[in-house]
Amino acid sequence: MGGGGGGGDAEEDVPTTKLPDLLLRVTPEVLHFKPSTVAAGDDTNNRPPDLVEFGSVNLYLNNLSRVHHLVVYVVVSDMYLQILGKPFVLIPSEGRKGCQFSLKPGSVTSTAIRLVLPANVAQETSGRTASFQVQYAVVQFGSDTPVAVADSTLLDRATLTIPYDWTTIH
Repeated sequence: MGGGGGGGDAEEDVPTTKLPDLLLRVTPEVLHFKPSTVAAGDDTNNRPPDLVEFGSVNLYLNNLSRVHHLVVYVVVSDMYLQILGKPFVLIPSEGRKGCQFSLKPGSVTSTAIRLVLPANVAQETSGRTASFQVQYAVVQFGSDTPVAVADSTLLDRATLTIPYDWTTIH
């Protein structure tokens, strides 16, 4: 009955708003942080004692398209999440910061994410879950250099919410 938001699986002419659901796969779907062996030890010279550091988790970004290039931003608005080895850039037209990745058709890349929490938050018995966002733009062609996505090359945009949780040693 009258379209708008239906599945559209059998449609041949898929609207571009459905395109991003098929182009980027982020794995794992939920990140599980466990206490770092360094944080559990007695090496407190390099970190404040009121912080708990969790081991890093690999996040894989897989461009499922064979023809489209993706510009991906891992947006870490939570100041306790860190993307290892990747600088922050300003996300065009948003004013927020994220780590940018350029994915060629059919390519996969990964990055490590670490969680560092204040000790009182890390030890809470409830609310041990949160999320961050992965935004991506589908572009006609890619570039090996991280540049802003020009409106003339933009085909579509999408945002994925990636949940994470943590466990602590009791």
